Amino acid sequence: VNTANGWMTLWNSSRVVSAEGSFTPQGKTYDATAKGIEWNVTIPKDLPGTAALYYFDDCVIGMNGTGFARQFMDCVTNWALDVSPGCEGRLLWKENYVPPDESVIMRTAGLGDPESRVFARYIQTTRQWVGFSMDTGKNIWEAEPMQPFDYFTFGTVWDGKLYDIAYGGILYCIDFKTGETLWKHEIKDFYNENLFANTWGSYSDLFIADGKVYIGTGEHSP
Repeated sequence: VNTANGWMTLWNSSRVVSAEGSFTPQGKTYDATAKGIEWNVTIPKDLPGTAALYYFDDCVIGMNGTGFARQFMDCVTNWALDVSPGCEGRLLWKENYVPPDESVIMRTAGLGDPESRVFARYIQTTRQWVGFSMDTGKNIWEAEPMQPFDYFTFGTVWDGKLYDIAYGGILYCIDFKTGETLWKHEIKDFYNENLFANTWGSYSDLFIADGKVYIGTGEHSP
């Protein structure tokens, strides 16, 4: 997605080898530039920020915000482009979000769930997830603040719920449609090794399998 020059393309490595679905690339040379492009369309040039969330045959969601420069903003913009077959490149919506109380630091990243039709962004300064409709871009919820040490956070969405933990050492389970906190669980450090709390802080991604949440504990760069 090139917002500066106003174009978006879908490139498919399998199509480089064969448009019919046969994949026998060994011992052959292919023109990946020409054959791999499925479509190339124009998009509006006035979209702020960058594309952040991609959903095949559905939509691409973009946003502006701040990076590691830590810029305070009193308004951010989210937008979505159609990538459904036959409608590629159409602007679905473009919506501003004004924080309720103050200027905030909000990075250009997030989580989404096509089944719930919700995506969320994290406000670092207030330590809150904020939910938006994937279909309209409207703000639909603001979750409760996480722990004071949860400036950086890593979450995942599974089965309509947002699971998240950060350096504060508390796992949150949030309803992804409503933003309601369903439960919290302290990751107890029974050896009292942390200087600021008796919980294991997490500075890594978590994943879910077999009905369980797997969490790594660590410092910024162990």
